[in-house]
Amino acid sequence: GLQNEDTAKKSYLVAMQDHHGDINVAASGLILNPELPWIGASPDGVVTCACHEPDILEIKCPFSAKDRSLLECTKDLRFCLTIPEGGVMSLKLNHSYMYQVQAQMRVAEVVNFIRTGILPELLGKWFTVPRFSPTATSDKTSEGH
Repeated sequence: GLQNEDTAKKSYLVAMQDHHGDINVAASGLILNPELPWIGASPDGVVTCACHEPDILEIKCPFSAKDRSLLECTKDLRFCLTIPEGGVMSLKLNHSYMYQVQAQMRVAEVVNFIRTGILPELLGKWFTVPRFSPTATSDKTSEGH
């Protein structure tokens, strides 16, 4: 999980540097949507590059896959990834990770799911185009609240 996150981010950057100019992954922190103030999202990073809008990054390093190849893992019905017949490895639509990513996309006002990539150290990652930039918050409260 978390102990592999830095390695996964570095592997992601190496894999993407030939496809994106000046790519970088920065820490995200908590994202709050003013329209949904009761729910927040904490993606694993914010991806920026010279050729696209900022994206969010979600990293998954399931312990259940530590001694198996990705191809072997996709045969396990409980695993998060699948390979549809004749298709490309992707996140299962009914897996809890999909619900997590969808919630993050909604909180961050993300509309387009641009790309899903798989690396051995980075089993699942999602980065998307946000529709708004988080606004600054204040630690002061309104009078009477």
